Amino acid sequence: MCGITGWVSFGRDLRAEQATVDAMTETMSCRGPDDRGTWFAEHAALGHRRLAIIDLPGGRQPMSADTPGGAVAIVYSGEAYNFTELRAELIRRGHRFRTDSDTEVVLHAYLEWGDALAERLNGMYAFAIWDSREDKLVMVRDRMGIKPFYYYQIPDGVLFGSEPKAILASPAAEHTVTLDGIRDLFAFIKPPGHAVWEGMHEVEPGTVVTVSSRHLTHFVRILLDRKDRMSMAVGLEVRVPFCDHRLVEYVYNALWSLKTYDGREKSLLRGAARDVLPPSVADRVKSPVPVHPGPGVCREAAEQRPGVPVQPRPPGVRHRQPGLAGPGGRGRGADHAGVSPRPRTRA
Repeated sequence: MCGITGWVSFGRDLRAEQATVDAMTETMSCRGPDDRGTWFAEHAALGHRRLAIIDLPGGRQPMSADTPGGAVAIVYSGEAYNFTELRAELIRRGHRFRTDSDTEVVLHAYLEWGDALAERLNGMYAFAIWDSREDKLVMVRDRMGIKPFYYYQIPDGVLFGSEPKAILASPAAEHTVTLDGIRDLFAFIKPPGHAVWEGMHEVEPGTVVTVSSRHLTHFVRILLDRKDRMSMAVGLEVRVPFCDHRLVEYVYNALWSLKTYDGREKSLLRGAARDVLPPSVADRVKSPVPVHPGPGVCREAAEQRPGVPVQPRPPGVRHRQPGLAGPGGRGRGADHAGVSPRPRTRA
């Protein structure tokens, strides 16, 4: 359901980097077989591959809006389920729309509410907005992390994309995998925020990341990643069930005794779907995607990727789970220069 990519550099004029941005964009042709587009400013370049779902003729991207202080442009992947309601509210506030796409609604929501627009969205999405008025990039990912989103810090800015391959198409990104990356690749779990490639990070679910010339700031799952890669490999949109964050928060706070009232896992889900699913499905044992880690798998992976260097973790590098305080009471991000996390307000 579309692929996005981009490059922000405060030390060069990216209007001369058309070839590189085109290469980054084309890596995601399978995610968006219907259309492509790029957009350039002095310090920002955006690329988009489109799988057309809503407003086929009017939803082309990147999409921009001119303001008295400068242009504001967006690349967007996913769907905002409540965009019709948001559109009506924005019209009451004086906004005018040229298309029927949810992308334009999200863009105008940013013009109205700034970064706080994330608190008003419901759906599955990953998008980036370049605001020329302040020379800053805003990256937003949905609360459940359904749509993938990665970024790679460079000395004078950042690269980003729906998938790592979009970032790696830029010569500014190094192609290095550490032992931690190998573990993430073959394990059935993935630490939040990590990516396989050294120096690359995942925009965490329910997070807004802002990049300016001064700093990069964070405001504050593997099956969803696999679902996304399998469906996007053939340009297929997959609607993830029960991805409304309000439903998830409600069930999350239910007592464990209710969640297992019949002595099994997923009791509430089984009970709710009992009348619409055959017994063979409703009663089957929980079974995720099978994995078979072992020496043979690792050897085969190494043979298929002979040009990828594997390096051990360099000395002195510390890793910490998000939200855990470190020495001296410092929280997440204390070991990373220029990163200042701040939790988002719960919707």
